Amino acid sequence: MDKRLRFTTIFPYTTNIHLLKDVGQIPLSLQKDYDIETTLVTYYCTENLYMKHGLEELVNIIDKYHYLDNEASGLNIKFIEDTGKWKIYEKAIIKYLFKYSRKIDILNLYHRTQESLFYGSIYKFLNPKGKLYLKADINQTKLPIVIKDYESFNYPNSFMDILRAFRYLFNNKVLRSTKAYKKYCHDNIDILSLETLSAIKQLSAVTSLKNKLVHVPNGIALNNSCPVPTNKYIDKENIIITVGNLGTEAKNTYLLLDALTRVKFRNWKFYFIGSITHNLKDYLVLYFENNPNLKKVIFFKGKINNRNELYKYYNKSKIFCLPSKWEGYPISIVEALYYKNYIIASSSVSSIHDICPNKNQFSSVDPNSVTEIADNIQFIIDNDLVIRQNFLKNYNLKLKWKECLEKLIKTFED
Repeated sequence: MDKRLRFTTIFPYTTNIHLLKDVGQIPLSLQKDYDIETTLVTYYCTENLYMKHGLEELVNIIDKYHYLDNEASGLNIKFIEDTGKWKIYEKAIIKYLFKYSRKIDILNLYHRTQESLFYGSIYKFLNPKGKLYLKADINQTKLPIVIKDYESFNYPNSFMDILRAFRYLFNNKVLRSTKAYKKYCHDNIDILSLETLSAIKQLSAVTSLKNKLVHVPNGIALNNSCPVPTNKYIDKENIIITVGNLGTEAKNTYLLLDALTRVKFRNWKFYFIGSITHNLKDYLVLYFENNPNLKKVIFFKGKINNRNELYKYYNKSKIFCLPSKWEGYPISIVEALYYKNYIIASSSVSSIHDICPNKNQFSSVDPNSVTEIADNIQFIIDNDLVIRQNFLKNYNLKLKWKECLEKLIKTFED
């Protein structure tokens, strides 16, 4: 690229954990690996800010931005002041766009929401030559609705349609928009990325989207001091791990614990890593009272904020288990694969076939079946050869962010 591109991500409610995910890692990788000038624009998120904006259920993810010192070191992050809302839109974001849109070559927004579509339309109005990149990450179950929406946009917007659409938006107090306005907003999107190949395939059927789509899977956040994946199987231990917000409905922890009462562990151990809900803490007291033999094989390690310490667990474990009721594109599976774990994952993890292209790398289980989860864990424990063969093979997985962004970079050059 002759000119150094200017790439800006706007994600107003960025927390410390987001710095390890696509929100923080995409601009960081573009800056470090592709020499693109990047900025992440956000509020400085505190518990008070989240409470003020009705995000009480997410307060538990608030933390100091300590990942800026390691996994997100070098990220150019710009904290802006919260100045309230106009309707559902952030006044500070609108002000920022009016001030800086012409200095942004590529604007990156997240999710197919009214807010993102509105901000994107402001940007394209002020900077028609700029590229609007929406990282949509559309849930598999919502794809039919999205496809139906786009197919209904298959007509040209007249100038008067657009004027009426914006007049409706500014004058109507009801937070909804006309079809013409929605079409105008979607037409402004230059790049639409999705995490799974199956989603790309389905949306490619929509003519107006075909040339906008790009596959951008999630990668692993690494720093120079992260442990290197072991190349010796003998270094691995008979350990199974699961990582996540334990006790939440999505993570299916209670059913997993039920399944583990049916497993003959022999010389294996199971580590639960992550925050624990109060209800789960109370449940565990009775659980271990009723199953005292499991105290020697099941361990709760709590939340591990230090990524290097977490990666050490991945590096020494042989199996990663994720029986979630629902998941999008779980970074924990990417991390587990990077450290050569065999994966036992819920069939609700639709992205599993993208993350693990070879069926020998994982087994898929029904998240509602205690028996199926227990039987799969038992089978792998009893058949160590399955893990050993998987460990010794090189599947050439592209799990680092630089590799995950190769296709996206090509869209910048077009």
